[in-house]
Amino acid sequence: MCPASSIAARAGLHVGPTGGVAVDGWQRTSDSRILAVGDDTEKIDAISGEPVLVTISGLANRHGRTVADVIAFDAGLSASEPEAADDAVSTAIIGVFTKTVAMVGWSERQLVAAGRAIPAYAAKCPAVLNALKSPAARRIWHAVLSPTPGIDVKT
Repeated sequence: MCPASSIAARAGLHVGPTGGVAVDGWQRTSDSRILAVGDDTEKIDAISGEPVLVTISGLANRHGRTVADVIAFDAGLSASEPEAADDAVSTAIIGVFTKTVAMVGWSERQLVAAGRAIPAYAAKCPAVLNALKSPAARRIWHAVLSPTPGIDVKT
């Protein structure tokens, strides 16, 4: 994906290493008067802590709520300081003919390449679930759910 951040760059805003508009935890750009959310905005990867582009509507929605909280606080309409936006976790759901597969987190290939893959759970009844966890943080970093024939997954 190639973000269309050229307008931000021409406006003098910092564009990060992914090509997306760099923001802090409260979605402020390098000009603190300008806030940004959406596909062209860098998020922080929940696994690596590095900037990443994640195009997920739910995440953009939550970051939009963070922006609304920041605006309300800065205008004196809210007494409570807003919380920083959540870090990004990739998700994917794909349907091919009658099969649906869902994944969350880094791919198994990414985790193995980074030396972070530890099997956490594998099951096969009535669906195949494969999960990999973090060795230190005890967090699930990757999970794939693939139902066996006859199981209907609602998304």
